[in-house]
Amino acid sequence: MPHSSSAKHAVNQPHFSHIYVEKDVADHPVSKDIINRFSESRIIPIHHYKDVFSRAGQKFSAQKESQKLILAAGRPPFLYRGADVCPSFGNPSFYYASSVMNCIYNCQYCYLQGMYPSANLVVFVDIEKIFLEVERTTDKLSEENSLAPLYLCNSYDTDLLAIRRIIPLADRWLDFADTRQDVLIEMRTKSTSASLFSRRKPAENVIIAWTLSPDPVADTFEKGTPPLSARLKAAAKAVDNGWRVRLCIDPVLFVNNWEELYAGLTEDIARELDTDRIESISFGVFRMGKQFLKRARKVNPASPILHYPYILEGGVYTYPFEIRHKMLSFIKARLGRAFPQDKLFQTWK
Repeated sequence: MPHSSSAKHAVNQPHFSHIYVEKDVADHPVSKDIINRFSESRIIPIHHYKDVFSRAGQKFSAQKESQKLILAAGRPPFLYRGADVCPSFGNPSFYYASSVMNCIYNCQYCYLQGMYPSANLVVFVDIEKIFLEVERTTDKLSEENSLAPLYLCNSYDTDLLAIRRIIPLADRWLDFADTRQDVLIEMRTKSTSASLFSRRKPAENVIIAWTLSPDPVADTFEKGTPPLSARLKAAAKAVDNGWRVRLCIDPVLFVNNWEELYAGLTEDIARELDTDRIESISFGVFRMGKQFLKRARKVNPASPILHYPYILEGGVYTYPFEIRHKMLSFIKARLGRAFPQDKLFQTWK
């Protein structure tokens, strides 16, 4: 497939029409697996993923319409401390790992558009490097006589379950979890990829966390994501197969009729799921770091979500206290009808 510098032509191309491959990982099994799945794609050797991913003048919104794959070697750091704006669920040893950068979904409120210069997906194929660092960190915690397990989120910068048919890393994470019972892994998703959980024995140290939104919110602000009913059905199947399942209503958005919409969401949850078998449920309002929001607004100048007049608190933009307090109190009260208080976790403040 020939190159073209035309932005219009690029947008009309299918997703993953081009796969950029760092020469050092061209023969890695994950690279070969991914390339074999895209026999029609043009394979382009590169030296370093940033030569493509970080080049100047890219259009994030345009690239979202025609994403490319970049296969790369992982480079340290492989683990990051969990941020204060992310929920730790009471786990003091809270980390996250990024084996893929960027997501196939196009959520208007997503911080990734303010974090990365490109919408293309970077896959760090030598995932064994991350696993080794997880083991080292876990062993260090053990040596320090810490009773708390390492709590690791692996889907903050992507949705591993949504892309597992083209990028086979979700299965490798589950294989790794089977070997390290002293690591608690959360895998967050908006996908309907439930078949995986019926084929595997449930892992006691893995939590599958579904992010949920009312359908009108998802239809408007979560482009490409499955409807609420499909997410709930997938979560129910995972529960029925013995997996630990968490629900996340995050971010709660201050939109027209928000009370009616989120009340309906809590009713759908209570009706479609056995809430006694749900691990926990978290909820939190929109929040984004100062610099991320600044860049995201440039990427999406027409977004009512990004251009709301937020206030800045500790380097984070969010709703004024009165609004978020009302929203969080409302959501907590509604969820309290179906869940005990010890299963409810408010993210941030």
